[in-house]
Amino acid sequence: MKFRVLSTTVLFLFVTAVFAEVVVDEKVVPTSEVEKKKYVFVKRDINGQPIVTKTTKSVLVVGGGMAGLAAAVTAIDNGCNVTLLESQNYIGGKLYSEELGGIQSNLGAQYIYNNMHPIIDYYIGDIRKKTLNDLKTAYIKNGNYHNLNLLFLAKLLIGLNAIAGDYSSSIGTKEFYFDKDPQNTIWNTLENMGTDTYLYNYQSLNQDVADYIAAGLAGEAGGDVSTLAGIVPVGWYGNVDQDVRYLLKDGNESLAKAIKDDLIFKGATVLTNKVVTNVIINGYSVDVTCLDSSTYSADYAVVATPAYIAKNIVSGLSTAKQTALNAVDYASIAIVSLYVKQFPLGKNLHGVLYMDEDINGWLSQTGRIFDIGTSDRYFLQATNVVNAIVTDSTLLAMNDANLVDAVGEELEICAGILFNHENDVIDSIVNRYDNGIAKLPLQFLTNYQADLQASVSDKIFFAGDYMYSPDLAGAAWAGARAADEILAQLH
Repeated sequence: MKFRVLSTTVLFLFVTAVFAEVVVDEKVVPTSEVEKKKYVFVKRDINGQPIVTKTTKSVLVVGGGMAGLAAAVTAIDNGCNVTLLESQNYIGGKLYSEELGGIQSNLGAQYIYNNMHPIIDYYIGDIRKKTLNDLKTAYIKNGNYHNLNLLFLAKLLIGLNAIAGDYSSSIGTKEFYFDKDPQNTIWNTLENMGTDTYLYNYQSLNQDVADYIAAGLAGEAGGDVSTLAGIVPVGWYGNVDQDVRYLLKDGNESLAKAIKDDLIFKGATVLTNKVVTNVIINGYSVDVTCLDSSTYSADYAVVATPAYIAKNIVSGLSTAKQTALNAVDYASIAIVSLYVKQFPLGKNLHGVLYMDEDINGWLSQTGRIFDIGTSDRYFLQATNVVNAIVTDSTLLAMNDANLVDAVGEELEICAGILFNHENDVIDSIVNRYDNGIAKLPLQFLTNYQADLQASVSDKIFFAGDYMYSPDLAGAAWAGARAADEILAQLH
């Protein structure tokens, strides 16, 4: 999972997980709900003709996050029978929202971006959304609040162009950026250095720009960018395709709900509260057992869970596969959502980075949306809900009440004397993820990615958040790719 804390201006940084193996069926994107159900993601041959599977096969998808949803959509739209099992009581994983003060507060993935993946782009097409203003962002440095200004943006764009150049040079002939290319010198060089070395020495970016980018990445490494491979800023930050960010009506969880509803419409079985305890090959099929003693069987399975779950539920793992799953490391994270009153006008909080504080960033979900509606159920109203990203170990050790208080104190840096957190924070929600972010340390892809991607006897395929960049785009690419590996056996 990737918690975005930079402005959309900084999204000149973010990379799309390059070219899809799944191609959107080439017809006019439908606008009606009826037509939408007919619009599928179809595999095509080199002549552009649809590839029809020889026989209908069944696929079990374990995990209902973005990776599992992408795998399920790809499989069912190419003729497979699909059953999806999710351990939580909702579908979406870290696409998670709760109502706070009449606003749907995102307590998982904070923003949705354009050009993340064809499946994501398609399903948000009919969800009402707000495009966030690039310039409604700021940063905190040395205890002072700074709006982005044109001089800073100019310096930032120079740095981003340099990063984009490294992306272009390191992508080579790879179809997926995070796949290892043994012959690519730049790619190999960047994977062997820390992100701090890349920003400050290899690229020698302007100090303020390097600080800004490093602050945005701090949460991806549990606060220490020196342990994060230099390939990460290039892989996420080297393409201008993702240049618009959205908040979705009814929260970003509505994306998962839209996909779930479509899967059910197309005949898939989607089950929640199904804690999988074992995935095992049984002859020509794959059997799945759940904690409630229910069992399921299919021709294939896609395991779209985090590594720490996958390694404990899949039987028949090779030693290399087990070693690779054990090597996946995670950073803890908390999202603190505050419902506040009397926040000063003119203070922009859509994306605020704390460059030298314990809070990584504020992500505001405030303001009035005239082009969406005025119902109390819409996600933005004339009130304030702000979310704070927290990775600092000292803060994470606090109980919820003390954590809210600590975050409120930091919020006063943005608001100044016109805001008092003890009086002006009306309500709050704290959502903690002990294994919140899959980290990509030096040499991780070289040493482990091939084994992480490897299937078990071409029956059990993997699509967890450890396969690609740990954001929604990476999850979607991993899920679709796992389903593609199944489809490749059917024609």
